[in-house]
Amino acid sequence: MANQNQGMTIAVIIFVILTVISMAIAVVFVQQSGELEKKLKATEATAKTESDSAFQLQTELNEVKRMILPSGETESVAQTAIVEKFKADLKKHGDRLKTIDAGKEVPQSYSQMLDAVLASLDQRSTALEAEKVRVADLTKQNAELAGTYQAQVDQYKKQAEAAETEKTALQGKLTTAEEALKKEQLEVTANLTKANDETTKVRAELTKEIDDLKQKLAQAEAANKSMFSKLTSIQERTTAATYDGEVTRVNPSARTVWINLGAYDNLPKHLSFSVQARGVPAGSAVPAKGKIEVVQILADHLAECRIIEDDLRDPILVGDNIFTQLWEPGQRTRFAFAGKIDLDDNGTDDMDQVRAMVARAGGQIDAEVVEGQLRGKLDIETRYLVLGTVPADKNSADRYNELTAEAERLGIQRVPMAVFFDQIGYKRQARTMQFGGGASGTRALEAPDGGMPQSPGTVSNVFAPRRPPVAAGGSAY
Repeated sequence: MANQNQGMTIAVIIFVILTVISMAIAVVFVQQSGELEKKLKATEATAKTESDSAFQLQTELNEVKRMILPSGETESVAQTAIVEKFKADLKKHGDRLKTIDAGKEVPQSYSQMLDAVLASLDQRSTALEAEKVRVADLTKQNAELAGTYQAQVDQYKKQAEAAETEKTALQGKLTTAEEALKKEQLEVTANLTKANDETTKVRAELTKEIDDLKQKLAQAEAANKSMFSKLTSIQERTTAATYDGEVTRVNPSARTVWINLGAYDNLPKHLSFSVQARGVPAGSAVPAKGKIEVVQILADHLAECRIIEDDLRDPILVGDNIFTQLWEPGQRTRFAFAGKIDLDDNGTDDMDQVRAMVARAGGQIDAEVVEGQLRGKLDIETRYLVLGTVPADKNSADRYNELTAEAERLGIQRVPMAVFFDQIGYKRQARTMQFGGGASGTRALEAPDGGMPQSPGTVSNVFAPRRPPVAAGGSAY
């Protein structure tokens, strides 16, 4: 019994001890729970503060994106991309501002960039206003100069009319003198003819004995002369060109010159020459200083020409040389034409005008293509083959190719149509001419003295020396 009471006492003691320990543990746990709750509340407050700051920063970042980036990209673009965009904008616009004003500093922000752009715009606007004032002044000066120019034009027209009147009077006097001279020449010729008849009769008996010897000698000399002429012709075509004559007298007010060629040289009227300054070598590439046209044949070695083109800064002077490819003194220049010859670009063939022009200059056409058929032929004496537009029809095109091939074989100079007519002095005249800077009246232009229009072109070395003909066989004989 005593043992049972003792066991109960021990159990009660143990229970009491465990109860005290449990209460102590509970008190400690309650204290720790209170501290943890305080820490949790402090942590939640800190988290809320940081969350509010992060939200505020995100809101500000989105606003910056909206200002920098196009609409619709504010949510998808990272901060690094915005920074790169900012740097790229500053560099691009900063470099542009540098090109405008090298002294400007590169902007470091958008506000500085906008201020710099605005300042540049203000500067440009000020410069633009100043330029408008200068343009207005120049426009006023131009109007004043136009009035002065018109007055000078009117003055020059009056001078030109007076010169034309003087020229007409001089031509009338010259015509009268020519008629008197011709009449006197006819009388002298009749007297000479009568005297020659009598002289011939007296000499007939004296010359009869040596006629046979002279005939034989003449035949030998003719053969030698023909051979020498051909050799000389070939030799001349391999050397530089020479001048045809020179200017012997000039009347600037009447726009008239006189040259040392005339009836003895078989010089035709309306032939045009290029004028080259004295001292310039023949065949030089130096541009011609002017153009003249023959209007009257006055004597064996004298002709009157009108100036059809010149330069007041480099006028035609006595001693200047004259030159044309269309004519040679005492000789007939021989030509051939291949293709369509259209002088005025109106689509029609003007070969009839070309024939008349060559004939008027004393030239000769050796070969040409007419309606698809070759008329005439080339030989060693043909000087130039003028190349027109290649015909569209097959027959004419074949003849064109035949002529060019034959010219190549014979060493004949081939010249494009435009270059050829420029060299001979042909000029396409304008249909109308306007007077003054703003005048509305016009008048028709006509060819000078009824001749062909003349060219303002320059003499060049396009007429190169021709090559010797190619032998047909394996031997030169």
